[in-house]
Amino acid sequence: MYTPQQTVGHRFKHNLGFLATLRNITRYIICTIAGASLGKFTDLTLAMKVTAQLEIANLIREIRSRLGLTQEKFAHHLGVTYLTVSRWENGRTSPSPMALKLIEGVLQKMGDRGRDLLVKYFPGEG
Repeated sequence: MYTPQQTVGHRFKHNLGFLATLRNITRYIICTIAGASLGKFTDLTLAMKVTAQLEIANLIREIRSRLGLTQEKFAHHLGVTYLTVSRWENGRTSPSPMALKLIEGVLQKMGDRGRDLLVKYFPGEG
């Protein structure tokens, strides 16, 4: 049973996740209409074939699996919190454009082990 303060805090956190998702969808639509000319990180986001958070979740989970890392160790490697990686894998949030660039770098460093994921999720970068 939550206290009134915990209930408000939980709803607030849930709404923040929803707003972040809504912001990403809005950015995608605007960039698509504008011809994807709103900056290099936006271009990276649009270049990815990821069309749903489920695909992002699968990408993160697969990278971790291939590297043999826990969510906590993978988070440390990227410089984010464990909770952030957990939310990515559960489809609650998506990585920021900067985080996507870091993830792309991890795939590049993996060499042959990550090449198929690099080609699939970051076309033209592998």
